[in-house]
Amino acid sequence: MFASKRWSYVVIVIVGLVLGAVLPNVFNVAGISANSKIIWLLITINFIGAFGIGWYIKRTYTPWWTLLIFPGVFALDTFLLKTNEHQYAYFLALTYLALSVVAHFNSWAVNVEDEGEEHYKNIVDSGFEAGN
Repeated sequence: MFASKRWSYVVIVIVGLVLGAVLPNVFNVAGISANSKIIWLLITINFIGAFGIGWYIKRTYTPWWTLLIFPGVFALDTFLLKTNEHQYAYFLALTYLALSVVAHFNSWAVNVEDEGEEHYKNIVDSGFEAGN
């Protein structure tokens, strides 16, 4: 369903760079107020992005450590470039990681087509039989 593993890494890195480094700098250069930046970018867009990255990593069977790319880029951008000059930015990075982990380990991301509906039908039909 998805392209090769290499493309999965490329997508994750690009999304991590855009959400973690490019968009905060664009918001700063555009002169958007700090409150609007916090509400629309750091909370709304990045929360959705973090959840989407976790879901994508689960769907593409990419290794778990790729969950660290987006929060890591965001924290490094905050530390090195001082894009987000407030201390709360590091807590937001931890929140992005937590959202990605939740999305990665939830049941919505299970790809039914991978094992076929027959596999899941057999699990339901067999119930709690001994020896499974």
